[in-house]
Amino acid sequence: VSPNNKGFIVVNIGSGVSFLHIKGDTYERIGGSSLGGSTFLGLCALLTGCDNFDEAIDLAANGDSAKVDMLVKDIYGEDMKGNLFGTLRPTTLAASFGKMLRKERRLK
Repeated sequence: VSPNNKGFIVVNIGSGVSFLHIKGDTYERIGGSSLGGSTFLGLCALLTGCDNFDEAIDLAANGDSAKVDMLVKDIYGEDMKGNLFGTLRPTTLAASFGKMLRKERRLK
């Protein structure tokens, strides 16, 4: 039990995701999400044709997310002129899969 005796939250990631509040010997499911492991593997299969988790992880480890994700420099340019947020690095993620909005980028 936590020091403040309010319990703690456990997040269980499987096909989906469940959020559990644990206090002492009791628990209560307090929420969840349909976005879990099956979402990840389904997207991987659609995007790459991979068949299993290990293959998806290998592809991710050896891939380059900058080819599909939009970075701050993709918006403001390499020189970052017009970057109103001055503290953002050019390689900061701006939008996951942002480069995939244009069909010609998806075909590469």
